[in-house]
Amino acid sequence: MSYLPHAAPVPDPEPWEAGFWRLCAEHRLCFQRCTACGHVRHPPLPCCPRCRCFESGWIEATDDAELYTYTIVHHALHPSLRDAVPYNAVVVAFPALAWIRLVSNIINCPPEQLRIGMPLRVCWDVAGNGRILPRFEPKPRLRS
Repeated sequence: MSYLPHAAPVPDPEPWEAGFWRLCAEHRLCFQRCTACGHVRHPPLPCCPRCRCFESGWIEATDDAELYTYTIVHHALHPSLRDAVPYNAVVVAFPALAWIRLVSNIINCPPEQLRIGMPLRVCWDVAGNGRILPRFEPKPRLRS
Protein backbone atom coordinates (compact mmCIF):
# COMPACT_ATOMS: atom_id res chain seq x y z
CA MET A 1 0.00 0.00 0.00
CA SER A 2 1.27 3.45 -0.90
CA TYR A 3 1.40 6.25 1.68
CA LEU A 4 -0.34 8.64 -0.71
CA PRO A 5 -2.93 7.72 -3.36
CA HIS A 6 -1.56 6.27 -6.58
CA ALA A 7 -3.10 9.16 -8.53
CA ALA A 8 -0.98 11.72 -6.63
CA PRO A 9 1.19 13.68 -9.06
CA VAL A 10 4.86 12.74 -9.34
CA PRO A 11 7.25 15.17 -11.03
CA ASP A 12 9.13 14.19 -14.16
CA PRO A 13 12.85 14.18 -13.38
CA GLU A 14 15.36 16.38 -15.14
CA PRO A 15 18.13 14.47 -17.00
CA TRP A 16 20.66 15.09 -14.20
CA GLU A 17 18.21 13.58 -11.66
CA ALA A 18 17.97 10.24 -13.50
CA GLY A 19 20.76 8.65 -11.45
CA PHE A 20 18.97 9.43 -8.19
CA TRP A 21 15.76 7.77 -9.40
CA ARG A 22 17.63 4.79 -10.91
CA LEU A 23 19.28 4.15 -7.53
CA CYS A 24 15.95 4.55 -5.72
CA ALA A 25 14.52 1.87 -8.03
CA GLU A 26 17.29 -0.38 -6.63
CA HIS A 27 16.22 0.59 -3.08
CA ARG A 28 19.41 2.59 -2.61
CA LEU A 29 19.21 6.11 -1.24
CA CYS A 30 22.20 7.96 -2.65
CA PHE A 31 23.25 11.57 -3.01
CA GLN A 32 25.30 13.27 -5.68
CA ARG A 33 28.96 14.03 -4.86
CA CYS A 34 31.29 16.23 -6.88
CA THR A 35 34.31 14.30 -8.13
CA ALA A 36 36.50 17.44 -8.02
CA CYS A 37 35.82 18.92 -4.57
CA GLY A 38 33.79 16.18 -2.86
CA HIS A 39 30.79 18.41 -2.10
CA VAL A 40 27.67 16.30 -1.46
CA ARG A 41 24.44 17.81 -2.74
CA HIS A 42 20.72 17.23 -3.07
CA PRO A 43 18.71 17.70 -5.14
CA PRO A 44 20.97 16.57 -7.96
CA LEU A 45 22.32 19.35 -10.14
CA PRO A 46 24.14 19.40 -13.49
CA CYS A 47 27.22 21.02 -11.92
CA CYS A 48 28.68 21.53 -8.47
CA PRO A 49 27.50 24.77 -6.82
CA ARG A 50 30.88 25.08 -5.05
CA CYS A 51 33.47 24.51 -7.77
CA ARG A 52 31.34 24.40 -10.96
CA CYS A 53 32.64 20.94 -11.95
CA PHE A 54 30.29 18.96 -14.21
CA GLU A 55 31.59 15.55 -13.05
CA SER A 56 29.84 13.79 -10.19
CA GLY A 57 29.25 10.39 -8.64
CA TRP A 58 26.90 8.95 -6.02
CA ILE A 59 27.37 8.07 -2.36
CA GLU A 60 25.07 6.06 -0.11
CA ALA A 61 23.03 7.98 2.44
CA THR A 62 24.27 7.73 6.00
CA ASP A 63 22.12 5.91 8.56
CA ASP A 64 21.74 8.97 10.80
CA ALA A 65 18.54 10.33 9.21
CA GLU A 66 16.46 12.49 11.49
CA LEU A 67 13.34 14.62 11.25
CA TYR A 68 14.45 18.19 10.53
CA THR A 69 10.99 19.77 10.20
CA TYR A 70 7.46 18.83 9.19
CA THR A 71 3.94 19.99 8.60
CA ILE A 72 0.62 18.19 8.70
CA VAL A 73 -1.34 18.90 5.53
CA HIS A 74 -5.07 19.36 6.10
CA HIS A 75 -5.99 20.94 2.76
CA ALA A 76 -5.39 18.75 -0.29
CA LEU A 77 -3.06 20.42 -2.76
CA HIS A 78 -4.29 18.19 -5.57
CA PRO A 79 -7.75 16.59 -6.07
CA SER A 80 -6.23 13.08 -5.87
CA LEU A 81 -5.07 13.83 -2.29
CA ARG A 82 -8.50 14.84 -1.00
CA ASP A 83 -9.10 11.48 0.74
CA ALA A 84 -5.54 11.28 2.11
CA VAL A 85 -5.68 14.34 4.40
CA PRO A 86 -4.36 14.78 6.94
CA TYR A 87 -0.90 13.62 5.83
CA ASN A 88 2.58 14.74 6.71
CA ALA A 89 5.18 16.45 4.56
CA VAL A 90 8.63 16.31 6.12
CA VAL A 91 12.21 17.40 5.62
CA VAL A 92 14.73 14.74 6.59
CA ALA A 93 18.28 15.71 7.54
CA PHE A 94 21.43 13.59 7.42
CA PRO A 95 23.74 15.22 10.02
CA ALA A 96 26.84 13.33 8.84
CA LEU A 97 26.26 14.81 5.38
CA ALA A 98 26.17 18.44 6.57
CA TRP A 99 23.67 20.25 4.33
CA ILE A 100 21.74 17.32 2.85
CA ARG A 101 17.97 17.61 3.25
CA LEU A 102 15.32 15.45 1.55
CA VAL A 103 11.59 16.19 1.30
CA SER A 104 9.49 13.09 1.93
CA ASN A 105 6.85 11.60 4.24
CA ILE A 106 6.99 9.56 7.44
CA ILE A 107 4.89 6.42 7.49
CA ASN A 108 3.83 4.20 10.39
CA CYS A 109 3.72 7.14 12.77
CA PRO A 110 0.66 9.10 13.92
CA PRO A 111 1.02 12.88 13.47
CA GLU A 112 0.99 13.51 17.22
CA GLN A 113 4.13 11.35 17.62
CA LEU A 114 6.25 13.29 15.14
CA ARG A 115 9.13 15.06 16.88
CA ILE A 116 11.92 17.24 15.49
CA GLY A 117 15.16 15.28 15.76
CA MET A 118 13.51 11.86 15.93
CA PRO A 119 15.73 9.16 14.37
CA LEU A 120 14.42 7.77 11.09
CA ARG A 121 15.20 4.98 8.68
CA VAL A 122 14.48 4.87 4.99
CA CYS A 123 11.78 2.58 3.59
CA TRP A 124 10.44 2.34 0.07
CA ASP A 125 7.06 3.13 -1.48
CA VAL A 126 5.67 2.75 -4.98
CA ALA A 127 4.06 5.78 -6.63
CA GLY A 128 1.17 5.50 -9.05
CA ASN A 129 3.50 5.73 -12.04
CA GLY A 130 5.60 2.87 -10.65
CA ARG A 131 8.44 5.11 -9.46
CA ILE A 132 10.04 3.92 -6.21
CA LEU A 133 10.03 6.72 -3.63
CA PRO A 134 12.08 7.00 -0.46
CA ARG A 135 9.84 7.40 2.56
CA PHE A 136 10.85 7.21 6.19
CA GLU A 137 9.65 5.61 9.39
CA PRO A 138 10.73 5.97 13.00
CA LYS A 139 13.90 4.03 13.74
CA PRO A 140 13.19 1.33 16.34
CA ARG A 141 14.79 2.00 19.69
CA LEU A 142 17.42 -0.44 20.83
CA ARG A 143 16.57 -2.29 24.00
CA SER A 144 19.14 -2.02 26.74
